[in-house]
Amino acid sequence: MSEQPAKQTTEQIEDLIRDALQSWPLYRELRYQGGSSARVPTLLVLFCDLCGNQEIWETTFHQFEENTTGFGVKEYKCRNCAGRVARFYFYWARQDDGRYLFFKAGQYPELEERVSLPLQKELGKDLKLYKNAIRLRNFNLGIGAVAYLRRIIENHMNDLLDTIFEAAQLANMSSETLKSLEQVKAGRGFQDKIEFAESLLPPRLRPEGVARPFAVLYELTSIGLHARSEEDCIAVFDGCRRIFEYVFSQVHLENEAARQFKTDLANAPKLGPSKT
Repeated sequence: MSEQPAKQTTEQIEDLIRDALQSWPLYRELRYQGGSSARVPTLLVLFCDLCGNQEIWETTFHQFEENTTGFGVKEYKCRNCAGRVARFYFYWARQDDGRYLFFKAGQYPELEERVSLPLQKELGKDLKLYKNAIRLRNFNLGIGAVAYLRRIIENHMNDLLDTIFEAAQLANMSSETLKSLEQVKAGRGFQDKIEFAESLLPPRLRPEGVARPFAVLYELTSIGLHARSEEDCIAVFDGCRRIFEYVFSQVHLENEAARQFKTDLANAPKLGPSKT
């Protein structure tokens, strides 16, 4: 359950509902305080399999239409191709304490276990486990999703360190920082490996506005995680997933581009001195 402590404006409520429809798992509850005339948003950003990209999807409303009581359904059409329709089923009601409750009860097409091609290649035999983790998350089963994700990250932690190590080398990081890699990889301490990965990641590869991108991975090592709620674990899973996919996809691609650039420079034709 996601609690919103202060009263929101109609625009803020629509942003909350938009986020819930676009990416929240089924039955995750949103509770908020605000105007009773709020509606689901007119526009969403969703993946369109026909277009092959994230696109803007649009719905229409009847005059005076509101959706703040009982179950409702709404259809959205891709504005780019007009060839795909997404349907959302939701529940929306006012509670005894004056707040409003909203949750998504179903959607079609369903939230997919979409994994990028570069990440599929890196995961190998663990791809099925990763899709299982995403599926559990999409059905609001955060504890199970985190358990799967921790196993996958543990299985690939040394590969992750190698990827970051290469990025650090390409960024000319100091030898003192780099020399401990094999020792850390040989150890069994998951938290030690995360800390080392944090120290290796060059500043230019850190997501904008995120000083410590690996901090959320510490949640996977927390003993207290075993006492967390399903929703707490959903938040942990989403944060860890973004970091995991960023390192294995974005950093890996940047490493390849940097290697290719160095190769191209080395193979560039050498010009002799000018004869003028």
